[in-house]
Amino acid sequence: MENSKHAQPEDERRRRDRHSSKFVKILEKVPIFRDLTIDQLHTIIGICGKNIITQGDYLFHKGDDSMEMFVLIKGELKVQLPDGKELTRIKPVGIVGEMGMFTGDPRSASVLAATDCIALSFNKSKLFSLLNKDCFLSIHILMNVIDDLSQKLKTNNVILEELRQIVLPGEFSKILSKTLMEED
Repeated sequence: MENSKHAQPEDERRRRDRHSSKFVKILEKVPIFRDLTIDQLHTIIGICGKNIITQGDYLFHKGDDSMEMFVLIKGELKVQLPDGKELTRIKPVGIVGEMGMFTGDPRSASVLAATDCIALSFNKSKLFSLLNKDCFLSIHILMNVIDDLSQKLKTNNVILEELRQIVLPGEFSKILSKTLMEED
């Protein structure tokens, strides 16, 4: 009888370790967690939540406060404007909400589940509390966020420049205003 008491916590620990290892492999692929040590990734996993999102459910709406970011594990997310126009799709190991979380800006688009999804969620106050306690982790993640933001801005600038070349100047500014400046 006493052996079964000791076996249960050991089994539970192995299950948690397996689960944690799976999440480590996922987070290693996420740009803002790139090049973290295994210990740092385990620390990050310690503050994340696991969310199951049903197809059609919203993670957040345009204009909401940026209090969480999500790393998609399974399924597909749809990023869209309030008029329903789809901007892009997020596939597994994609991340949504990280830029607003670090800049403090409200959500710039709505995100909903295009299929049934599983995502890891990171709460801003928990993540920032963790970063405030570990300056090396903080510097590393913040540098990755800056790199990721720079890459996104470069990509967007290339897209905007290509659009500028194929659309008449007056039409370009109308398209840009409608896409980027749309109100709630």
